Amino acid sequence: MMMRRDRWGAYAVIELDASGAPADRFLGEIVSSGIALWNVAVQDGRVRLTVRATDVRRLRRPARAFGVRFRVIKRTGGTFAVLRLLKRPGLIIGFFLFLFMSYMLSNVVWTVEVSGVDGVKAQEAYAAAQKLGLVRGRWAPNLPDLKTLEARFLEQLPWAAWVGVRRDGAIVRIFVVPYKVHESAEPPGPQHLVATKKAVVVDYVVTRGRPLVFRGTLVQPGQLVVSGFVGPPENAKAIAAQGHVYGEVWYDVQVTVPRRQTVVTTEGEKGTQYFLRFGQRRLPVWGFERAPEGARHTSTLRTFTLGGFRLPMALEIVHWQAITEETLELDDAGLLEAALTLAREALRRQGRDVREIRSEKVLQQTVEDDKVLMTIHFGVVEDIARPEPFVPAPEGGSG
Repeated sequence: MMMRRDRWGAYAVIELDASGAPADRFLGEIVSSGIALWNVAVQDGRVRLTVRATDVRRLRRPARAFGVRFRVIKRTGGTFAVLRLLKRPGLIIGFFLFLFMSYMLSNVVWTVEVSGVDGVKAQEAYAAAQKLGLVRGRWAPNLPDLKTLEARFLEQLPWAAWVGVRRDGAIVRIFVVPYKVHESAEPPGPQHLVATKKAVVVDYVVTRGRPLVFRGTLVQPGQLVVSGFVGPPENAKAIAAQGHVYGEVWYDVQVTVPRRQTVVTTEGEKGTQYFLRFGQRRLPVWGFERAPEGARHTSTLRTFTLGGFRLPMALEIVHWQAITEETLELDDAGLLEAALTLAREALRRQGRDVREIRSEKVLQQTVEDDKVLMTIHFGVVEDIARPEPFVPAPEGGSG
């Protein structure tokens, strides 16, 4: 038989010894009242039974009616365990003193570690840490936030490309990535820029080379858009043309939109629960309200360290948020907006280097059952130029 849990998460039950009335009539009256019983034993006119602590008061009426006297044999369950614990204040004070000391010690910087560099650079990183207050015995909550520390480290270490700071209890770990000097890559040989697809040029940025197109020019795939020859035609010099040519290209995207859509909202009740974790076991310490069924849960775990050693306990903080589902039927305007959103996402998922969407037009719309099929015509701006190497003629020319 299932028993209701008390707010401490354990069964609260009382074992009773009853005497003074015929057992069968008395038990029949209790059962007919809807009171749950178990471990019932009848011997020599006395009845021993177990009942929920919350149902003890409901036994008084049948007890008076039959002249039954009760004697408590044993109390078990979370509530009674807490009451017994409250009678030992020294143990409670010691436990919370232990938690307090663990918290205090875990918020003091005991160790500073630097990784990613060694030698002189590691010494410079340790010196920068001391200037920023990352020293043994420093009260960690008084330190600047980690993002601020990282920015200040970059100011102190001009040779560092990136600095990451992480605090694990009493240990502060500093990760340093120095700049790497790469050998300069071999410059590319002579090359033109040609169009990759049919488009209308809307803009271009040419850093090297001679542009052969202008805004509004219609280009075809393979057409030369930036020449790799510069200078006067009789003495042209071959170089590697570089730059970007942006053109408007056109795509048709098909999408299917259901007229009825389910929307999930998180505007309902919410709450926070706190647990002490010991391995896989956890003990609730605050927030005893149960989350509704289907609620969304997010949890964070705060560990405790003592002198650099992680204690076998942690504080788990669980945030829950009730969610509700609502079915909406989209009108024509809502269908169009949903279709455009899906089509834009599909366009970008195809790996298109879309710089700008200039036009959107519904070409076809078909209704099938409870779905709407749409074909949408897009005009988008992309970089349409790609390099095409060439070998200049020995006598030169402006090809």
